[in-house]
Amino acid sequence: MTMKRFVLALFVALLFQFAYAQEAALEENKDIVETKIGANLNFHLGKKKNMMLSTMLRSVHNNSMKGETFLNFKGIEAEVYFQIPVMKYLGFFIDAEVDVNKELDSYLCFSTGFNSTYNIGRFFVFGELKYSTCRNITYFNHDSNPHLKYKAGAGVNIVEDLCAFSSQVILPHDLSSNSIDNTEIWAKLDFKLSRSIGLMVAYAWTDEFGDSRNVHSPRVNLSYSF
Repeated sequence: MTMKRFVLALFVALLFQFAYAQEAALEENKDIVETKIGANLNFHLGKKKNMMLSTMLRSVHNNSMKGETFLNFKGIEAEVYFQIPVMKYLGFFIDAEVDVNKELDSYLCFSTGFNSTYNIGRFFVFGELKYSTCRNITYFNHDSNPHLKYKAGAGVNIVEDLCAFSSQVILPHDLSSNSIDNTEIWAKLDFKLSRSIGLMVAYAWTDEFGDSRNVHSPRVNLSYSF
């Protein structure tokens, strides 16, 4: 089996697994499962092609509860991301994201910050410091909910220029209450299917402090770069 056929088989298998996870969580009335499937276009800008503008669109399927009832809602996320290099190992980015759905509140979020990646042979480490603020656009009088988000992770290029695995931890710091309100852990596989096409398969687990249920978020994203 070629690598590309393996990637396609893995993609199909994960889609079936995501559907099973949704049904199992609903039947057991336990943790929240939020599946995200999306695509993005990446535009590399500048003479050195070291600036990036990315537009993303994702479908969201979530089995959150409202009272004693599972909503099993579907929504859409749209995002625009722009990054420029500041120095050799440091980048600056700005980001805008809107999360729209019918059953729960919709949000508009803005964020900005710095990120860095350092390669050591086939291995790499990375980090990010991000300030974000989200507005409830269902009820415009809600607070902006500012956060500082700390991200750290590491990964390895399993097959050079074809497949990479990485893991990361995200800690959101709520500036209103001056506390860390949850922990998010990611495991991610990035596949390079061709010079322009990439596929990301990821699983994110979030421990919501003060809530007995956790959030499980399987994700698939297809990208095309210009």
